[in-house]
Amino acid sequence: HYPLRRQRQMCIRDSMPTVPLVLNELAHATQHMALAFQAVHAGSENERFELVGVQSIIPDKNLFLAPDDRWLIGYRPAFYRSHPFALMTNPESKQVELSIDENHIADAPTDESPRLFDEEGTLTEQLRDVVEFLGQTLQSRGKTLALCKELQDAGLITPWAIKFTGKDNQDESQIRTLQGLSHINPKALRELDSDTLARLN
Repeated sequence: HYPLRRQRQMCIRDSMPTVPLVLNELAHATQHMALAFQAVHAGSENERFELVGVQSIIPDKNLFLAPDDRWLIGYRPAFYRSHPFALMTNPESKQVELSIDENHIADAPTDESPRLFDEEGTLTEQLRDVVEFLGQTLQSRGKTLALCKELQDAGLITPWAIKFTGKDNQDESQIRTLQGLSHINPKALRELDSDTLARLN
């Protein structure tokens, strides 16, 4: 029996201007979206960066998702593909558990409803496939965060000042700067010593 934990709104796809990405999917993701780095615990001693795909320059908006929930580009990131499931750390036991968005649990399941467990209380084959995919993605995320840390330690990650035209409170156009994203500093990359460059490459 695999523990299944309910979580509320684990993945709010339509309000995410960025989406976390992992190494395993970069060959596909780079064909459809810009990549950036986003700070976690920004401004603290524990500040670190994660790799993200940019879905919008508008806060709380995902322009890759249609109002009828259709995905509009050719690649859907791994972060979304396993929804409504996720592997999350239990804050009490510190163990990784399989979690489900409780909004996707049927109050009155029918015979046609997909089953999570079989008669013996173990995961169904379909859900085991989901768990395997989530495990692979979690491992790839660990590697991705480690590589982002190497880039950060090498002094290569710098704020990305993306300017765009937006509307103010009076509906007047104004030049605005997107906040919160970073990219690779090309000058710092050119000045990197050969040993560090070879290792990162």
